[in-house]
Amino acid sequence: MKKKLLVILLAFSVSLKTVQAQNQTQTIRGIVNDKQSQSVIPGVNVIVLGTNPIKGTLTDAEGHFKIENVTPGRYDLKISYIGYKEQVLPNVDVTTGKEIVLDIGLEENVSSLNEVVVSGTKKNETNNEMTTNSARSFSMEEVNRYAGGRSDVSRLAANFAGVSSPNDSRNDIVIRGNSPTGVLWRIDGLNVPNPNHFSTIGTTGGPVSAINTNVIKNSDFFTSAFPAEYGNANAGVFDLGFRTGNAEKREHTFQIGALTGLEAMTEGPINKEKGSSYLFAYRYSFTGVAQAIGIPIGTAATPFYQDLSFKINGGVTKIGRFTLFGLGAKSHINFLHNKIDAADLFADPTKDSYFTSDIGVVGLKHFIKVNDKSYFSTVLGATYNGSNYLEDKVSKTMPVNTTRDVENKTSQLHYSLNTSYNSKVNSHLFIKIGAIGEIINLNLNARSLDTNNIWNQYWDYTNYTSLIQGYVQAKYKFTDKFTLNAGVHSQLLVLNNSHTIEPRVGLKYQIGNKSTISVNNLTN
Repeated sequence: MKKKLLVILLAFSVSLKTVQAQNQTQTIRGIVNDKQSQSVIPGVNVIVLGTNPIKGTLTDAEGHFKIENVTPGRYDLKISYIGYKEQVLPNVDVTTGKEIVLDIGLEENVSSLNEVVVSGTKKNETNNEMTTNSARSFSMEEVNRYAGGRSDVSRLAANFAGVSSPNDSRNDIVIRGNSPTGVLWRIDGLNVPNPNHFSTIGTTGGPVSAINTNVIKNSDFFTSAFPAEYGNANAGVFDLGFRTGNAEKREHTFQIGALTGLEAMTEGPINKEKGSSYLFAYRYSFTGVAQAIGIPIGTAATPFYQDLSFKINGGVTKIGRFTLFGLGAKSHINFLHNKIDAADLFADPTKDSYFTSDIGVVGLKHFIKVNDKSYFSTVLGATYNGSNYLEDKVSKTMPVNTTRDVENKTSQLHYSLNTSYNSKVNSHLFIKIGAIGEIINLNLNARSLDTNNIWNQYWDYTNYTSLIQGYVQAKYKFTDKFTLNAGVHSQLLVLNNSHTIEPRVGLKYQIGNKSTISVNNLTN
């Protein structure tokens, strides 16, 4: 039976490659908008560099573009429009299996000159407009391609300057000597708990990431100098975003990896006229599959984990755009005294231990334009993470019996609201004002049995509290090279009425240019 299952998996993998090989070209499409105001830009020139002949197109009245019949490979995309800084997106990986769907933001030039000099690359430029330094962006393709990254954004970040990882068994990151617990995780504007399998409350890392890299879009990682919208963190910030599903074509993906396990993903349009779409991705641990077909994994204690990520885009409506997104993850591992061997690192013939952890994230995001230069963005959501550790003492006499001697059960449930007003006042000034409110329910229960068979209670706590944050920040461009980012962040923890007010200021001056383009008689 095990051999049959392995043969089926191999045959299935070959059949997928055969199907993909039948289609030798692919489509690159997407939308181009103003990076600050989120207004679409028609007439933008999009060119795929490196093709022969050169392939390119212009965005339509809704800001959309489509370039068909592109041969698989890695290409640079050049995006240019009069009055905006030119962008070059490097190393866009075109494959036969999936369409390339891009969401591109252009930044308006400040100066009114007869000749404009613009910069040419956007590899490390962040999505957040208020970033000055100590930040960079990363993409789904970069995480999957990074050697040793294990399809894990944390392990990729550990390769950045000033960032390190304690060891290979966990993906905790140390940023400039700060504790890993000072890292903030955010998905599509919603603050989330530790997004890792086998996680515990109070930590931000784990052995295996529950973030499916195939569903994330270009995201930001901050190592210091956070913009004013980020609070309750003193080490770093992962600001992730889930990509929207393909709104024009149904696509299905099946794959297997040593760490990501068995994966199935489906995406496609719901209503093509409104641009609505769905995306679902499910993963099941490879260790569970390996156990079923008899492949050794180095320990008798098999870790099981699975996760589901999704995003449902409601498309454009009269009252704005609604998006529902979420993440669910479950993991467990048992260490049993009669199923271990001497080479097992976790071997203990006198104990049985059981560990489980669960993660839940669900959010509803609303985006609505006020006018061509302003918009509101609001996220309402709930997050949950909990873990249980149970330990039984095994008798040394015959017959063998077990006695429960350790119980550790913890969980936290957050209800969150994050809303912001964003306005591009003019080509010089962009402002953002927002507030974040969180209701936090914390449950801590831990006890152990002493030598007199009496339970000692270490934790016994259940209570609610709330955390309220507010901020205002502005970006002012004196010139195309000289930028000021400034803001103020404030927060109040109701539990003990402690509050903080934190000013944030950053200056950036760009020295030199990477590429130039001449435009005559340009006006704002």
